[in-house]
Amino acid sequence: MTPLLVMRILASLLQFYSWSCTFFTLLSVSALSMAAKAFSSASGGRHSRYHLPKLGTLADRWVSEE
Repeated sequence: MTPLLVMRILASLLQFYSWSCTFFTLLSVSALSMAAKAFSSASGGRHSRYHLPKLGTLADRWVSEE
């Protein structure tokens, strides 16, 4: 179980606002879809990098310096 799913379950049990439960659900689904895409791309040898605006280039530069 991922921490996001635990947070979603706790938010539901503790009766958080419905928008926060929806937010945790969307985060969980997006994290799982990114993990599935990374797994399928890496196993097929066609893995490419996706850069976030501004942060992606900074992270790429930092990784290449190491």
